[in-house]
Amino acid sequence: MTLHDPTALAEQTPARLPRAFTFLMSTSAAEGCGDVLARTLLPILAVSILGFGTGFVGILNSIGLASFLLLGVPIGMLIDRLRNRHRAMRVATGARCLVLLGLFASLYAGWLSGAVVIGAAVVIGLADVVFTTAQSTVIPRLVQTERLKHAYSRLAIVNQTASTAAAATGSLTLGLLGMPGMIWAAICSYAGSVLFQRGIKLDSAPAQRSPARRGKGSFATDSRPCTEYLPYGP
Repeated sequence: MTLHDPTALAEQTPARLPRAFTFLMSTSAAEGCGDVLARTLLPILAVSILGFGTGFVGILNSIGLASFLLLGVPIGMLIDRLRNRHRAMRVATGARCLVLLGLFASLYAGWLSGAVVIGAAVVIGLADVVFTTAQSTVIPRLVQTERLKHAYSRLAIVNQTASTAAAATGSLTLGLLGMPGMIWAAICSYAGSVLFQRGIKLDSAPAQRSPARRGKGSFATDSRPCTEYLPYGP
């Protein structure tokens, strides 16, 4: 093999990822921004508007992690039985968008309470589990097996960058536009995710061979495909 061997260079150069995966990365980035803004917003509402203390804020912050730990496997098994997992992603994103719209309405109508904030945190946490789990099953349908490592690496970089940018954007938005501006920034992030998901076309995705089931209804077999990437949750 020589330095200018075209075959060797082609093998060393990562193949271009499908366009549908680019839309998925954009969707994931928008979701990450929305999640960071929403999880920053809820404690601020609880403390500055409702006057709750650190105990209540601790409960809010623990809801997201508890959703993954307690419901990750059951939700994963449920999504594994769905034929259209892409739709599950859209439903999860739409649910978070509607929750923030309801939170905005409650803030201005005077209905905001601790129960409303807790309810919003629970829905956002559950929707995050659904979206993350469904996304982990969609990726292998978009990217060929030999390019999955490169795809997950790119996705991790995009998610980390989006989270960092969202934290800075949230602080700036809160300082310039106040609480309403931060709520609408999170809503726009989720709305952008819905739009990006329209570019994820599974019909033309490369087919992936799935391993044969060891037994119908087996807990280990049913839960593995959708829970394999749950540790990457919040």
